Amino acid sequence: RREEMLAALRKTWGETHPFAAMPAAAAPEQAAAPQEISSQRLRQAEQIVRRIQEAPPTGGAMRLALYELDEFGPELTPALERLALERSVVLPDVIYRDVLAKRSPEFEALDRLTAPEALERRQAALKLAEQAKLKSLSWLGLLRLAELGAREPDVLVWNSMMRAVAQDPREPAVRLAYAGLTHKSGEVRRLACEYLAAFPDRKHATVLLTALGDEQRPVVLAAVDALGHPGMLDDVSPLQNLLASNDRELRLAVAQSLVKLGAPGGPLELERLARDRDPEIRRQAAVAMGALGDPAYTDALIELLSDSLGVQVAALDALPKVVGRDVALRPGDPATDTRERISRWKRWHETERRKSEASNPSTLQ
Repeated sequence: RREEMLAALRKTWGETHPFAAMPAAAAPEQAAAPQEISSQRLRQAEQIVRRIQEAPPTGGAMRLALYELDEFGPELTPALERLALERSVVLPDVIYRDVLAKRSPEFEALDRLTAPEALERRQAALKLAEQAKLKSLSWLGLLRLAELGAREPDVLVWNSMMRAVAQDPREPAVRLAYAGLTHKSGEVRRLACEYLAAFPDRKHATVLLTALGDEQRPVVLAAVDALGHPGMLDDVSPLQNLLASNDRELRLAVAQSLVKLGAPGGPLELERLARDRDPEIRRQAAVAMGALGDPAYTDALIELLSDSLGVQVAALDALPKVVGRDVALRPGDPATDTRERISRWKRWHETERRKSEASNPSTLQ
C-alpha cells in the first residue's frame, strides 16, 4: 500500500512539476528539421495558401483551394513548415482545422485546443503532453501550440502544454514560456520560470528579473533558481537584495544561486543558514551544500552531524559529495548504523585537521 501511495505521489509531482522531473525522464525522440522540398513545390503551396487567405470564408473559391491543399500529397506538412519558419507565413486557422487535423493525432489535438469548452482543451493538451513523451512536437505543431497557448486562460491546459515542451528548447517553446510569465495565474508563471531554468540562456535574464518582484512566492523561488546559472547575470545585486528578506527559504534559494554565479555573498549566507534556529532550514542548507559539492562546506557539514536526526542524515548524504568519497564506507567493515557513520566522519575530520595543523604550524595558536 505504501509503494502504491508513493507511486501516486511521484506521478502527481511529475505532472505538476514537469521540469523538476526532467533529468530522470527518458528524452523523447527529437522532431526532424523541416524537410527539403523543391522551390517549385514550395511556391505552389504558397500560392494555394495565399488564395485561402484572400478567399471569402464560404464559397467555391475557399472550397477549391482547401481541396487542392488537401490533395497536395506527403510534401504538404514540410512545405507548410518551411513557409511558416522561413517566410513567416501565418497559416489561416481553416488549414489547421480542415486539412492538417485529418492528417495526424498531433494536429487533431491542436485543433481541439481551439474548442470553447475548457474540458475538451484540457483533454487535448493532455494528449499532446503524452505524445511528447515519445516524440517532440513537429516544428509546425510547436509553432501552432505557441500561437494558441499564448491566449489560453485555463491553468490545467497550461500545465499540460508546458509538459509537452518540457524537454524542447526550440524558439516557439521559449516563446510559449515567455507568454506564460504574463499569465494571471501564479501557477502558470511558476511553470514558465521552471521551463526557462531547464534551458538557461542570458537572453532570459530580463524577464526572470521581472519575476523576482512577483506577488506569488513560488514564482519568485522559481525565478531565483532560473537565474542561478553561470553567465546569466553580470549584476547580481537584484538577487543579493533578496537576502534581506525574512523568508529563510527564499534566502536559501538565493544563496544557492549566488554560489553558482560565483558571487561572494552566497557561501557566507549558506553557512549562516546552516546555523539557523529552524532545523528544517539547517537540513535544507545541508542538502544545498551537497548539491553544490564544494569542499569548503566540509567543516559546516561536520558541525551539522551533532544536530537532530533529520539534519544529521542530510549532512551524511552531503559529505561524500563535497569530500569526493564516503569515509564511513570501509572495505569489509561497513558502518552498521547512523551513529557509527557519524563517528567515522568525525574521526576522519579530526585526523585531517591535525594533519593540516602539523603541515602548517602557523595555524596553531
